[in-house]
This record gives sequence, C-alpha cells and structure tokens, in this order.
Amino acid sequence: MPALPTVNAMYVKKIRDLLRSGVNYRTAQLTLGSGTSEILVQAQDPGPAGNEITVEVTVPAGTSGLAVSVSGKAITIELAVNAGTPVGASNTATLIAAAINNTAAAAALVRAFVPAGSGAGSLSAAMAATALSGGSMGSGESTVQTLPLNFLRAQDMASVLEVLQDALDQPSALTATGGTARSVQDTGAFAANTQVGNIVRFTGNVTSALAGVEAAVVSNTANELFFASGALPATPVAGDTFTIRGALVEDIIEKLRDGRGPASSPAGNEYGDSRLVVDALVRMARQLGGTVSDKQLMSGTTAPGSTTTKVVLDMLGGRLRPDQFKGMRLDVTGFGVRKIVGNDESGVFFDKAYSSAPGSGVAFTISLPQDSTDADANLTFAPGGQPANNRLLAELIRIAEAAVVAFTLPT
Repeated sequence: MPALPTVNAMYVKKIRDLLRSGVNYRTAQLTLGSGTSEILVQAQDPGPAGNEITVEVTVPAGTSGLAVSVSGKAITIELAVNAGTPVGASNTATLIAAAINNTAAAAALVRAFVPAGSGAGSLSAAMAATALSGGSMGSGESTVQTLPLNFLRAQDMASVLEVLQDALDQPSALTATGGTARSVQDTGAFAANTQVGNIVRFTGNVTSALAGVEAAVVSNTANELFFASGALPATPVAGDTFTIRGALVEDIIEKLRDGRGPASSPAGNEYGDSRLVVDALVRMARQLGGTVSDKQLMSGTTAPGSTTTKVVLDMLGGRLRPDQFKGMRLDVTGFGVRKIVGNDESGVFFDKAYSSAPGSGVAFTISLPQDSTDADANLTFAPGGQPANNRLLAELIRIAEAAVVAFTLPT
C-alpha cells in the first residue's frame, strides 16, 4: 500500500483544517515516545474540542497483540505483550500509528503521524491518560469569530492533488510477460481499470524500440494495460520492463496551475474553480475503490436538549458558527429529512417540525441540497466564498487520501 511521507500527510491535513475551520484555529496534539519511537497524535478537527481527547498506553498482563480501543474521547493503546512483557518488534512507532489510524473510532478523533527519522523504535512503558493540548479558536474564544478559509488558491489545491497522485507511483520496475500493438501484459496484479490515466514508461530491456517510450493507460484488466492505438512503436515481449507513474488527475493539476479552462474564469482569477478539484478527488477516490458520499458535510449524533424544532449536535466540546449550515439538509435517523433554516452555536433549526423530539445519541447527517458536482452550483474559490462547500471539499480530500493509502500497488 502507498504511504504518504509524514511531511506530505501533515500538509494534506493542514489544508483540510484550513478549509474546515480557518486560519485562526489551532489543532490539539500530543507526542508519544521520543527519538525513533516518536509518534505525533493530532486531533482530526482543529479547535478547543481536541483538548478533550486523551491517549493512554497500557501494558496488559498475559499475552496479547497490539490493540487500540476508544471510549468516548478516551483512546487506549494496549501494547503487544508476551507474559506481561512488551514485545518490541510488535510495538514500533510505525505499527502503533497504523493501529490508531486503522481503528475507525480512533481515526474519527485523531490522526497519528510518524515523524521523519522515527518509526523503528518501540514504546515499552505504560503512560497514564494524557490530554491533547494546544487546540484553540484563536482570539476571542468566548465567541465564534473565525470563518473557514474559503479562498485557498488553485496552487494549494493542485499541490494536494499532486501529493496524493505521486503516492501512486510504482516504486520498482515491472516485467512484461508479453503484449500487443497497443498493450502490455503482466502477471495479473492489477485491479480492473484502477490504472486508467496513469503513465507507463518502458525501460526497454529486450525491445530496444520501446526504451524510454511513455503511454497513458486507457483501460486495464487484471493482467493487461491498454493504450490508445498507435501509442507504441513496437510490440512488448516477455522480459521488457516498465514503470508506472501516477497521473490519474494530471489534466486537472495542469489546469489549476496554468490557469486554463474553468480555472481561469473570471479572467485573472487566482483562486480557481473548486468544481475541478471536486471532480478530481471524486474520480481518484472512486477509481481506487473508495466510497464517496459527495453531498455530505457532517455526520455524528444528537445531544441532550433537542426539541421538535431544533436538533442539538454533539460537537465533542466544540461549537458551530452561526448559520454555517443555513440552506443545507438535516437527516436524523428515524425522524426524516428537513431543510435547515439556520443554526446557533449548539444546533440547527429547520423548516418543518418533527412530530417528536430526537433523543440523545441519534445518528444524523448534514448535506448539501444538491450534488456537489452540479454545474449550476457556485463552487468558485473566492474571498467571502462558501464555507459549507469548503467543508465538503475537506471531506473529499480525506476520502481520497484514505483511498490512496488503502490502494494496493501492482507487483
């Protein structure tokens, strides 16, 4: 599976945080271990709510594997042990970070990073529950003042797409088993059509006419990559070698960086059109096997205090910005969908009352009223733009990143 270098993964999360909360917010974090065993744990959502998350490390008795569990906002890491003694090779920083990120309940609260130079060292001692710290809303925390950053430039979005796309580069050469005038055959390590748009570069080895030739994949089966007619000057044979470069959304990256097409409207616009980015992220996630709910802005559970005309949301200690979800849709499980006419710092109001008040802990989702790829939607990056659409964009970045990291590279 591809792994984003820590600096790239942290950059992607920073962009997501800016889109969701704005420049004045700070993200709570906690460092576990030191040196080669260091793990940086950051709250998924920026702001003071992250300060309520705790992490505890335990050394269980008996013999058991590495495990991560969550109760509310408390994350517990149970080290792998043999007769009560931590097993170093099973408790490396790399493995612990992966265990946190692969545990759904923990990943909903935090993201774990292994800094450069770390990863091989192990955690071996218990640590009492310790809260993340540093999360804030910036100045004036008594009121909600900061709006999401809704004018990230096209260059920033292009960089996010490029970081994700580059993670799909094949790290080593593959060896062909044969081919045709417009295809190369391999031993069968591909998921169907996941390579569409990527670039194959032949290194020759047997067929000298192919050395250095590049061709874009237009379709693929489990064991064959197809190119456009006339793309190859010779037919690949067994023993020819080739590499694969991630290029799924190369066209959109170029448009964002060069200011061509929709990204240049209005003339001279440096902010680009987020429809390009939405399309790229959705395409990337779906092609790699991810599931995209591209209308969803937020999901969670209800909190005490809901009435038939207002649903209070469990924000893990955080607060909503007034009217940030105005015009969106609220769907409370078992109660139906309602149009949101406004919101205060704790919950949302809607146009038609429920027959009864939702209790605490009921699942809800908030979504856009139309498809996020709708050509009529006003999704242009601009100062004073649309914070709800930026929250959606942040969610699509998260989904696309997860699809990239989970994707199995060909062998």
